[in-house]
Amino acid sequence: MSLVSKVYSALLYHGHVQESDAPLVQQPGQQQDLPGLSNELPIALHPAPSRCVTVHNNARAALEALGSWLHEEEEISNAILSYSEQLIQLQDEKGSSSSRESDLPLYAFWLACWSISASDSSQDAKEIIPQLDMIAMICSSHLGSLPLLLFSPATSRLATLPPDSDVFSDPSALSGLHSLVDRLMNIVPLDSIASVMGPRRLVNLFTVVWCSRTSINRLHAPSKQLHLFRLLVNDSSHLSSNRFPPLATPSNPQGVERNVKRWRDKSATREVGVIHCVRELAEDDMEEVVDLLQLVDSFNPNQARIHAAHLLRNRLGWVLDSTKVQEPPTMQPGRIISFCEVSRQTKHLAVMDRIVTRADSRRMGYAHVLLSYVVDWLSRMGRDRVITYVPTSEPEPILRLLKGLGFEQVPDADTIQWGFENTVQNPW
Repeated sequence: MSLVSKVYSALLYHGHVQESDAPLVQQPGQQQDLPGLSNELPIALHPAPSRCVTVHNNARAALEALGSWLHEEEEISNAILSYSEQLIQLQDEKGSSSSRESDLPLYAFWLACWSISASDSSQDAKEIIPQLDMIAMICSSHLGSLPLLLFSPATSRLATLPPDSDVFSDPSALSGLHSLVDRLMNIVPLDSIASVMGPRRLVNLFTVVWCSRTSINRLHAPSKQLHLFRLLVNDSSHLSSNRFPPLATPSNPQGVERNVKRWRDKSATREVGVIHCVRELAEDDMEEVVDLLQLVDSFNPNQARIHAAHLLRNRLGWVLDSTKVQEPPTMQPGRIISFCEVSRQTKHLAVMDRIVTRADSRRMGYAHVLLSYVVDWLSRMGRDRVITYVPTSEPEPILRLLKGLGFEQVPDADTIQWGFENTVQNPW
């Protein structure tokens, strides 16, 4: 059945489409037509918008249809956008010598809910105007099922509802949620949705509708409540390496020599010294990182080991360690003091996550140095923004650390993850 027939049937009978892989291309802020669908239909459309739910079962088709909105609001949509772009890259690599098949998800698909209304016109025929209401992504990762990821463009009626909105506030705007839930119930087992993550207001509304339609209870409180902090890299010149002593790195032998000289002048001895080194995660770090991951997130030992291997394989982890140095300048990685991961990236944006310093080394500036160099590296890689999520209950030292680096909290961008009873909650 063609897209025209699907939308035509939906408008007449159901108010939403059962399935479509055809892309719906529309620039944010503009009102364009559904490709292939005539602006004129020989029927009288109801002035209230009808709903169309499309399903995309591969990342390339999803981004062709929805990428404009996701790129427009990268900070809010980064989870869906980065996973989608990563899937395209992994699928392109599949079968090549650089394939990372172990990172390919078991499944991934995208649902998009559209409002389709008829504009007022003096002509007999009405113009069909599609408007994107929300996007949902269902995906697995190396750790198992991810939360159901939600995003709603700033131009949608859902995004403009008051913060205290409930499911009865605006029935017309919220009918899209009902359409999305109906479609979701038809294509996935109900217990496969373990949790939902996205903007606070959208997640709250979705969980109420989901629970009412499925009779599944949500947990008494969200499992995660997060503030979003942003650093504009172009405004972070104060983080340049001139502010810190040159660090010894495997690619910076001059740094090694300068640090060795500084240590030797101070100690007047030729014995092994210790300097601090910022570097990428190495294979010898696995056991230490497994322990650190369990400190900073809800990993069990097996999950922490799987995730540490994922970070190492994809070069996503960074550490600051106490490296042993001797003459002639050679380096032996030492005890890890601070750790962070660059968990997600898009073309312009990177997400830093799971920032942790050992308890006996905190409040000494190690995390500040580590994050400064990681931000500098991300800038050289072409990222112009770095964001991180901070739990709303996070103690004051981490907030001072981020503000000292130049991060600012993004207003009205709180994210929550809300789980459901009798399901398995995986870290991600």
